[in-house]
Amino acid sequence: MSRCVSQAVRGTHDVLPRELYRRIAIERTASDVAHQFGFQQIETPILEHEELFRRTLGSESDVVMKEMYTLEDMSGGKLVLRPENTAGVSRAFLNAGLIHEVPQKWFYHGPMFRYERPQKGRLRQFHQFGIEFIGATHSFSDVEVIDLANTLLNRLGIQSSCSLRINSLGDEESRNRYSEVLKDFFNGQEHLLSPESQNRLKRGSVLRILDSKSIQDRTVLQSAPSLDRFLSDASRRRFEAVLEGLSGLGIQHTVDRTLVRGLDYYSDTCFEFVSDSIGSQSAVIAGGRYDGLISQLGGSSPVPSVGWAAGLERLSLLCSQFDTRLAPSVDVVVVHLSDRTVDAQTKKEIMRQAQAVLHDLRQHRICSSISYKTSMKEQLKLANKIGAKCAVIVGEEELKRCQVSIKDLRTGIQSCIDQHCVSDKIKQLV
Repeated sequence: MSRCVSQAVRGTHDVLPRELYRRIAIERTASDVAHQFGFQQIETPILEHEELFRRTLGSESDVVMKEMYTLEDMSGGKLVLRPENTAGVSRAFLNAGLIHEVPQKWFYHGPMFRYERPQKGRLRQFHQFGIEFIGATHSFSDVEVIDLANTLLNRLGIQSSCSLRINSLGDEESRNRYSEVLKDFFNGQEHLLSPESQNRLKRGSVLRILDSKSIQDRTVLQSAPSLDRFLSDASRRRFEAVLEGLSGLGIQHTVDRTLVRGLDYYSDTCFEFVSDSIGSQSAVIAGGRYDGLISQLGGSSPVPSVGWAAGLERLSLLCSQFDTRLAPSVDVVVVHLSDRTVDAQTKKEIMRQAQAVLHDLRQHRICSSISYKTSMKEQLKLANKIGAKCAVIVGEEELKRCQVSIKDLRTGIQSCIDQHCVSDKIKQLV
């Protein structure tokens, strides 16, 4: 088999049961927490129009310029495998005509796609759980969604390994003032910037330089002017109220003036929960406000909103205790016995009876399995391997008496019962 057929596409991977059930456990925990905070689930298409992301993320953003999977449909339209879902959820809000029915509190989970260099915690097909609080005007709405994220990390048992970083990007007035000062600063330091940031400077995308991970750029940024000096009074008061709200709930946080978001629609509060336990891709939950996004999509007026998204693969790396929490366990293995002295017809009847017992167990919603090995030793070996609690044994003697033997694999105790009472007995044992 050729390599391109036998291997997954670079940046994607097959999710086998152990890992998948861990992710399902995380999704269910996150969904439970979101429900407790009054959020409802929404689902949007994986395919969206390319223009949706050009308009919302910014044509100069790294995502739009370098990372989107774009395709052309049969009618010539340009579609995109969604790189994130805040824009899609906002489009759905507008499409449903809910502009005057706010607030809306929604959550989602599903796959996203970005053409990035694969590494630990970062794939080209990845999965996110996200929440969007649409029509959220009060500063405490920022606190509420951060509290939700903090509660989720606590429920997952990983809060102690994560820390909250927070900043204010200011309103449009604040960012415009800051951008002009920052542009002058970078023009004087252009020769010290990385080639990528030099290109950003030429395109006028100066705020994106703040998000650079390049060591070269980080050195320059140490002496860059700080955004907090240019915040408007309204943005400053809002940020102070958010910080007070977090302190009031006992949520520890660090103000990080270098923290920015790499997408155009963010304003005022932005935040990240980060962990140093998963390598360079340290952000496990990231979000902020996006007050102008819905008007960018054609809304008649701005709809203040706030939300976040969590990388499920990154959370999974931190949540090894969820390995088998939701994995379905096999309670019973049906064992069929027939040694070499048993004639072919009897063997067939033993197997038929074993299958009838198996069918009855499943009809009674008892998770059960059967091995088609001929050796009792190998069949019981399978039962122990998959963690079965009991074995139901059908052999020549059992067949003659219309009975089965039930062995409790935890205690080793074995007893015989009528074959019609199997399910009731198993329910008592498991």
